[in-house]
Amino acid sequence: MAAMFLYYGLYEYLHWCMHVPGPRRFQSSRLFRWIDRHHRLHHLQPTRNLNVVLPIADFVFRTRLSRAPMRVGRIRDPASLTTHRGAPS
Repeated sequence: MAAMFLYYGLYEYLHWCMHVPGPRRFQSSRLFRWIDRHHRLHHLQPTRNLNVVLPIADFVFRTRLSRAPMRVGRIRDPASLTTHRGAPS
């Protein structure tokens, strides 16, 4: 029972830290940045990357999304397709 409360408390705190960034020392760690990115991808696809505290569960249940999904569709403004120097391609 204590483990469940610890997990939930950690979930709530980390989730809050992800949405309300601040000068917290651990937020610059590589692990936190990876978990934060994992969570932000969840907001792009709510049925994926469900676990904030232990993302390993997303590997086990095959809900892990490793990168943002590509959007495929029509280009509305062909002029927006420019090279890195600003000249039309």
